[in-house]
Amino acid sequence: MNKAGVSEEDIKLIVNVPVSFVSSKNNFEEIEVEYGNSVILQCQAFGKPAPEINWYQSQKLISYGSELELLPDKDQNITCEAKNKINKITKTFMIKVLTFPEILPTKNVYDENFMVAEYQNTNISCQAKGNPVPSIIWYK
Repeated sequence: MNKAGVSEEDIKLIVNVPVSFVSSKNNFEEIEVEYGNSVILQCQAFGKPAPEINWYQSQKLISYGSELELLPDKDQNITCEAKNKINKITKTFMIKVLTFPEILPTKNVYDENFMVAEYQNTNISCQAKGNPVPSIIWYK
């Protein structure tokens, strides 16, 4: 605009918004799941342009989208990556697979007739596996 007149032009302004997670600012989450059960991981993010969401295990792309369903058979880390042209963010899910305690066979525990003479010392061992590591309790 000046004394001679006014000149106008419309300009389209696009505002880009960095990616951020919808429900959590935490970039790490531990999830426990019983062996044989599936788990659904959610990675909900927003930004403009809308973020692309990818899932990685051991730095290898395994899926994409805001949800991932797994049937884990061992402890593992799964990483969700949300990115647009402004930025990239990640969240790692540490999946702990819980397993039922199991007593491991040892000679002492499974001998049908384990005998010791009165006043004689002996050692009886018991080993077990499971996740989390089971406690061993002895009863007389």
